[in-house]
Amino acid sequence: AVGEGELRSLAEMLDADTLQTLLSAVVGPDSGTLSVGSNGKGEAMFSLQMKMRSAETGRSLGFPTMNWDATNNKFTYGPMLMGPFALGLRAILGITGDPASVGNQPGATSVYDMNSFGLVELMARMNRGENLVGEPLAARTDFTIGVALNPNGRKIDDQLRRLKKKADLGAHFVQTQPCFDVGRIREMYERAGPFGVPIFLGLLPLTSHRAAEYLHNEVPGIEVPDRVRERLRGLDKDAAKAEGVRITMEIIDETFDIAQGYYIIPPFNIAKNAVELIQHIQS
Repeated sequence: AVGEGELRSLAEMLDADTLQTLLSAVVGPDSGTLSVGSNGKGEAMFSLQMKMRSAETGRSLGFPTMNWDATNNKFTYGPMLMGPFALGLRAILGITGDPASVGNQPGATSVYDMNSFGLVELMARMNRGENLVGEPLAARTDFTIGVALNPNGRKIDDQLRRLKKKADLGAHFVQTQPCFDVGRIREMYERAGPFGVPIFLGLLPLTSHRAAEYLHNEVPGIEVPDRVRERLRGLDKDAAKAEGVRITMEIIDETFDIAQGYYIIPPFNIAKNAVELIQHIQS
């Protein structure tokens, strides 16, 4: 449904309880997609196992799921996609991923035979019924191919150049890093419009002034403007969370005319924040 031009909400869910809370509260057949990461928090998870789990979750709930996945060995990746595809997994967000050094396996080394461009090209080839070297497959896939975009920082030109290349390779949709600068968001949509791929804006409700400062100063690729951080200064826990949701709703209101969709990232796996935002989008 991504290509139909309708607004969609995507929520990143990490456990079954949160998933059920969200589904039972607001999610219906036309509300969006749930994304499941193959390797969260830098831990050593078996990527194929998480793909299968994502596919099974979608089948059991009767709701579309999307797997976001980091690249690795190019000769193993095609076969690793076929099993989950056979179970019904159709949407993949292809990213290069973090280096092995940030994980929980000392001595592990990174394998970057394939980057995000290569993963997009591989899935596009599989959709055409061929493998990475052009040999025919027994049957073609029909993956919906997602890619990432970071609108923050001074390198927006480079990010847009990379996005154009991914679109040319066969990407179907885009998910962004959280962005708290409405001016930059509007610039991103206007400049990326000619690429012809819908962009889901990342939404991350802030929970405290400390969390905002941490994101701004310690998390690569995320910027929280001074005016946004100041709105959280001095607030107690509950007031800060409410203000964080209010800030996110304001971003939705100021981008609703140009955004093709939203990608909701509930902080600390708090489903209530995602529910409130989805209801706001729907209203």
